Amino acid sequence: MRLLLGVSLAANLAVAGVAVGALLRHGGPDRHGPPRSLGVVLYRALPEDDRRALRAENRDQRGERRLEQADALETMLGALRNEPFDPAPIMVVLQEQGEATRARHLDVQQRVVALIAEMPGPERAAFADRIEDLANRHKPRN
Repeated sequence: MRLLLGVSLAANLAVAGVAVGALLRHGGPDRHGPPRSLGVVLYRALPEDDRRALRAENRDQRGERRLEQADALETMLGALRNEPFDPAPIMVVLQEQGEATRARHLDVQQRVVALIAEMPGPERAAFADRIEDLANRHKPRN
């Protein structure tokens, strides 16, 4: 029984140590890690209702993107199995994928800028403060 209690205590201490280490390393539960881009900071600073609307629009377009991905995959698999091998269809698929990704990013950027343009001055100033706060929160530690 003592051995079982000792093992249980050791396991609990190990879990607690991992949790405390994660908090110290990552700066607490409100820290999301470094932003990947200014676009991510803009998105995070938007009011929750606007973020929710952007996510819903993105969800609505998922089905169409999945169909496009399935078509691209079929084209790529066919090209890979073809004899003699021709790399051109694979390059076309990859270029089309890159263009589609850029188009989606541009669409989201335009929607975010439209949301910002609709903000009254005081709300836009508060938005700028949230962006500054997020940017400062993710500055590298010296």
